[in-house]
Amino acid sequence: MEFGFELEWRNSIEWNYGATDRQPIAGWNYYRLKIIDTKNKIFYSAIKKIWIEKSSRLSVFPNPAEKEIYITLPAASSVWHIEIVNVSGGVVYKMQTTSASATINVQSLGKGVYFVRFRNQYQSISHRFIKK
Repeated sequence: MEFGFELEWRNSIEWNYGATDRQPIAGWNYYRLKIIDTKNKIFYSAIKKIWIEKSSRLSVFPNPAEKEIYITLPAASSVWHIEIVNVSGGVVYKMQTTSASATINVQSLGKGVYFVRFRNQYQSISHRFIKK
């Protein structure tokens, strides 16, 4: 999810700036400009406070995990193929879901680094997690 915004700085000259936050968090996000003039004097713009609805991005938590991982998916009703893959590329777990969330028991996995691979008809995404 990307979110674009504009901030204005008004001094003796009016400036308009635009930016894109490629990873906003759900809830309140705060933005401001730090301006350094030609004499190295620092000014700050007013803070821009923006509410972002619950993220529609895919997430895996907790990380590191001990017993279970919880997954939130961006779109319910799409068929998601979920695999846990070890660092050697071996698939150690598979499932399918049309739900917007899933819980996977990882107690039987050995300690180490794993990847959760998500696939639907539109995209394929991987997330790394650590099993402790």
